[in-house]
Amino acid sequence: MKRKLKQGLIAIAITLMMVMLLTPAQAQTINITFEKTGVIATGTARSENSQGYALWWGAGHNWDYIKVNGEIAFCIEPEIQLKPESSYTESSFSHADRETFSRIIYHGYDSNPTAENYTLTQLTLWEYIASIRSDLTVTSFKNLGVPQYEAKRDALMAKVSKHSITASFAGSTISLNVGETLKITDNNGVLANSAITDKGGLETSINGNSLSVKALTSSPLTSKITLKKYSDITGNASVSPILYASTDSQNVIAKGNPNPVIYTVNVTINDKGNLEIVKLNEVGQPIPNTVFTLSKNSDMSQPIGTYTTGTNGKVTVSNIVFGSYYVQEKQVPSPLLLDSTIKRIEITAGQTASFSHTNKAAQGQIVVTKSSNEGLLENTVFEIRNSNNVLVETIKTNSDGRAQSSLLPLGKYTLKEVTASPGYVLDDTVYEVELKYKDQLTPLVTQSFSLSNKLIEGRIRVVKTDGVTSLPVEGVVFNVLSLPEREPIETIVSDSEGFAISSSLPYGEYVIVEEDSPVEYYLNENEYVVAIKENGKTEEVVITNDPVLMKLQLIKSDHEDETKVLPGVVFEVLNDQEEVMFTLTTDELGQALSQESLPYGTYRLREVKAAPGYVLGDDVYFEINRDTEFIEIEEVRVLSLNLNNNQTTTTVSKVDIHG
Repeated sequence: MKRKLKQGLIAIAITLMMVMLLTPAQAQTINITFEKTGVIATGTARSENSQGYALWWGAGHNWDYIKVNGEIAFCIEPEIQLKPESSYTESSFSHADRETFSRIIYHGYDSNPTAENYTLTQLTLWEYIASIRSDLTVTSFKNLGVPQYEAKRDALMAKVSKHSITASFAGSTISLNVGETLKITDNNGVLANSAITDKGGLETSINGNSLSVKALTSSPLTSKITLKKYSDITGNASVSPILYASTDSQNVIAKGNPNPVIYTVNVTINDKGNLEIVKLNEVGQPIPNTVFTLSKNSDMSQPIGTYTTGTNGKVTVSNIVFGSYYVQEKQVPSPLLLDSTIKRIEITAGQTASFSHTNKAAQGQIVVTKSSNEGLLENTVFEIRNSNNVLVETIKTNSDGRAQSSLLPLGKYTLKEVTASPGYVLDDTVYEVELKYKDQLTPLVTQSFSLSNKLIEGRIRVVKTDGVTSLPVEGVVFNVLSLPEREPIETIVSDSEGFAISSSLPYGEYVIVEEDSPVEYYLNENEYVVAIKENGKTEEVVITNDPVLMKLQLIKSDHEDETKVLPGVVFEVLNDQEEVMFTLTTDELGQALSQESLPYGTYRLREVKAAPGYVLGDDVYFEINRDTEFIEIEEVRVLSLNLNNNQTTTTVSKVDIHG
């Protein structure tokens, strides 16, 4: 590359003169020294201006560090020989391209100060100067000790050209909520080279090409994050290098820095959220017209407002500053119970907090006390039905006569007795019950009933009949005894129709015992148990009495020898009216058995025909009554009389009906 444009040299000379005129030189000792880098050239290079000044570098050249008063410096006139002994002046380097000079030095050497990077930076700087000076020509520097020089030079100049590029989000505004973290990505790929110099009251960090921003509770609502692209540049602005100039030696520059590239991100913070209050009953249905208060204070002082749920059971409180709040229920509709518990909730900025509140409904209970004139009644059973006549519950009284339902939803019910206590008349009245809501503070509504039952009463009717004719028997006396105590209750007597009717008797079991009967009848010694179970009913028991009836048996024998029976003896049986009842004749065994039975009475036995060779016997008088001893023949009561000659012997044998 050779550039020999004289106009460029004249421009540079004018520029340097302007610099020297405008920037006062400082009178101080300027000591320029060299220090070998150890970077050895393997080829040659030449630098020449249009005035004939030129420098050559040959193979084996060991490049030097240039230092001014011990500070690293760089040559800006590659065609002029550097003479350390020359006189130098110090001034600010105010060249129009000084920013590019500073960027080349910063990215080439300052950011990674090595011997090779120094040499690379110096050579790149010379090539850049040649590009802006029309009077300067330089040859290729690719064999001057920096491996892959051209690639490294191009990479360095790429950094220089991109030096001022900021992150893609620079100058933008982001919005986030208090407590929220937002990550934004730099699409330009330069964020990794940046540092945060002012967090703006936010929590910020850089991870690669991602900027993380978190809004704190203490963060201002409007803020700004400041970033510096090259954080190792101590200043916040570019600083011109120092120019060390000489009239007979090469000019050099040192120090200074490029623009550090400062950019910002604007941040707006939302510190408000919303609260949705949801009111439900125990089965999850929405409840309207429930009133809540909201406060920042746990004692609910200084409430923020009062809010009422709508038809969907919800109410939303909007734009509440984040933080802790307290909610308290103040009023509920029927049939709910107020829950005045103070609840704490957290409002998060940018979000809607949901507060769901479920209330219990007031309930009702039906209480029944059952009694009678005799006292409290146990085991009375009631049915409870709802307004749709659906059976809800069956309840039964205890030993205290009390029955109570379970807890029921408020509403209309019916109460009906379905089983009375044993011994009592069923009350079939249907009682209407309405369990009404009282207020939001009353959890249980009770409706009580005091009900009474009449004791079951009935009568006992004894039907007294003749055991033979089934005709009624009058005058039979009965005792009515209670069971199981067998306490006497009353005495009843059968009338002309054979009926004996008790007075009204209470529920229970009784025993009927025959106390006395007409003399014409045997006493019935059986006991008859009768139960009074139905109110107003007469329980009937039929009791028969056997009439006093006996057949007559005669046994006729010889007085001296009772083993000698007398057949053919004829007897007549006469009643007390002297009427012949029947005639009997002894058989070959000396026996006679009547076909007819004799009823109660007094009788005379008259022998009307004696056995041959025997005299008539004397009359015999006898009685037939219930005390008369008898024998049973074929289950028939029989009065047996042993007779011999004229002496009447009456033998009475007493056996029971079963022999």
